[in-house]
Amino acid sequence: MVIILLGPPGAGKGTQAAVLSKHYTIPHLSTGDMLRAAVKSGSVLGEKVKSKLKLGELVSDKTVLDIVEQRVKKIDCKNGFILDGFPRTKQQVKSLGDLMLNMKLNLDLVINLAVPEAVLSSRIEKRANDNNVERTDDNIETLNHRISIYRNQSKAVFEAYQSKGLILNINGVQDAKSVSTEILKKLKKGGY
Repeated sequence: MVIILLGPPGAGKGTQAAVLSKHYTIPHLSTGDMLRAAVKSGSVLGEKVKSKLKLGELVSDKTVLDIVEQRVKKIDCKNGFILDGFPRTKQQVKSLGDLMLNMKLNLDLVINLAVPEAVLSSRIEKRANDNNVERTDDNIETLNHRISIYRNQSKAVFEAYQSKGLILNINGVQDAKSVSTEILKKLKKGGY
């Protein structure tokens, strides 16, 4: 099973991906986590993307696709995976489609976590205060910038998957447990 989680920054994609990963025993692949790990490692790639992440900018499509491609070719992804934070652009949708075709994989579902922008600010502030993981992108200025980028690019991504009938809309305003329950209930009803 291959699932993509869509939603604005702070919508809870990582939280829900972890629940789905455990439920279906498939890996949760967060491009944000992979990029932050590269920065922490001090690798060439990490140095290349460090300033972009700090400012909340998107990393180039090619760089992100290379990271995703390397990761999905690992043995633990043979039965599927959950993508969190990718694709974010129309070009990434196409590139991911080409990659999956080459790997003979099918995209099963795209879960869209719908959360109004007003709710996101309080979530990011809470996450910045509660989070033990240092994320330089967890502040209001960077969030506003990330939301602006998301707003400008997500429509094309959403429409690409909606035209294929792959979108499952979920009310992401609920508490995390209720969101998980709703997702799992709808997936079960859909035969997943």
